[in-house]
Amino acid sequence: MKQKNFNFISTGASGLYLDQVVLKNKDGKVTMAKPPKKRTGDPHPNTLAAQQRMQRAFVYGELVLTNPLKKAIYEDAVGSRKNIYKLAVTDFLNAPQIRAVDNIDYTGSPDGRLMVLATDDVKVASVTFELFDASGTLIESGPAMPMERSGWWYTATKDNPSLTGTRVVISATDLPGNTTVHEHTL
Repeated sequence: MKQKNFNFISTGASGLYLDQVVLKNKDGKVTMAKPPKKRTGDPHPNTLAAQQRMQRAFVYGELVLTNPLKKAIYEDAVGSRKNIYKLAVTDFLNAPQIRAVDNIDYTGSPDGRLMVLATDDVKVASVTFELFDASGTLIESGPAMPMERSGWWYTATKDNPSLTGTRVVISATDLPGNTTVHEHTL
């Protein structure tokens, strides 16, 4: 049951009262509810994994605040939100996304270029390309070069005479170390 205000005594109050009622105060609204039940047994492994992931995210947020170089990057990215810690935690929890792959400039010859659009909450730290022929043999691999905004270019260094069936594996990594892998077949 939600109410805006009870009276001058309970306005802004929160917590457990007489082991019977929990008052929660959020955004000036007080909510009354039954107290939560005690959990029995061991938590589910997925619950433990989620708790450990959140703990690592909180530690990463604190590390960003103590590292001047990373703090400066997050300060630039935070914009009007003004909370570097929350942005760092969110960045830890979200891997980068690979949104588009463009192979128009790649013909299988050296100096052909592949482009990828990779985005992240804050910054994509690196993008790597691996090119495999149709039989699965690695042709070449290497880092891509950043362009303005979210684009990354990879310039081929080896000849690939059979372009059809070439598999391109792209890995994008953000500042906390989250990696997203995307496969694209030509």
